[in-house]
Amino acid sequence: MLVDMVSGLKVTTGLPLRCVCGSMRVAWSSYTRWKGRIRGGKPLLRLPGPAKLAPPDMALIRGEVQQLEHGARRTAGTAALYTRHQDAISRRELAAMVTEARAENNAEQRSVLQRVSWLRTGVAWSMDATEWPQRSIDGLKVVVHQVQELCSRYKLPPLGGCCPSGEEIAGHLDCLLSRNDCPLFLKRDNAGNMNHPTVDEVMAKYFVLPLNSPLDCARYNGAVEHAQGEMKSELQAQLTGVELRLPGDIEPYARAAAHELNHRRRDCLKGRNPCQVFFDPAMRVRFSKTERRAAYEWIVQRRNDITNSAGSAVTALAAWRQAAKQWLLKNGLLSITINKEVSPYFQPTWSH
Repeated sequence: MLVDMVSGLKVTTGLPLRCVCGSMRVAWSSYTRWKGRIRGGKPLLRLPGPAKLAPPDMALIRGEVQQLEHGARRTAGTAALYTRHQDAISRRELAAMVTEARAENNAEQRSVLQRVSWLRTGVAWSMDATEWPQRSIDGLKVVVHQVQELCSRYKLPPLGGCCPSGEEIAGHLDCLLSRNDCPLFLKRDNAGNMNHPTVDEVMAKYFVLPLNSPLDCARYNGAVEHAQGEMKSELQAQLTGVELRLPGDIEPYARAAAHELNHRRRDCLKGRNPCQVFFDPAMRVRFSKTERRAAYEWIVQRRNDITNSAGSAVTALAAWRQAAKQWLLKNGLLSITINKEVSPYFQPTWSH
């Protein structure tokens, strides 16, 4: 230890402590401060800056950091945020958190240039709900819950009502899965009714694997988000001059809108309509229970490898999404387009 060396040289040479410190280029103030800390039983070194008066609420601070306006190289609002929390966190710690959040934001912005293409039908469905702008005559919310096959953009019969419960969604999903070839994956957001235990039971019954969106990342489920916009536009035409007495009254109109959209030609389907692609046997892939189990076991193993190598930097759900994406690329069921070039080896940030 440097303090012991200074004391030892004083005894050996007989020089004053100040002279020994000067010859060793040790500031006298630092030496006396270290000696004082040793006598008081305190840590010899500590982070620079005044001691903080209150323990930091890191979850709150991280949330506020995420809400800042992040640019490519700078983040607006950092100084004001530090002023609010300066009694609990150092400027250096906050700066590190802001830098990390800005890097994540920049990565997400870059990923907008990526385009995911599902290459076969029968691989993945996606579900989400949207609220109709007008309420029923009784003043109740009107919600359309939509399920779409991702490769063909085919809209399965939607569910209409007043914010369907988890049990209602589970029953509707069970009906759809029993009447159609089951997909291997189902994409959904983190709403409680779509993650209800009864929904999970239905998915387990048909061995459909979940793909949950990252929190606050609607773009992850962008296909069905776009589908909601289409549904609303078509419903606007279907409901012209119609007042809904009850929220459930919207369901037949939503199904008529889905039928209309399923028979509209699309450039992304090379001029065909979703119905033609969805029912084309040459486009469809089917998975046996053995194949579903094998896919599940591969993804679980890969998820575990990712979490073991990344540690706490990657959550289990993010690792699951990354592993599922790798399985899909490996089996030729998904492609990622970057700047109009498709590379099956590119690993996009699917798990923000």
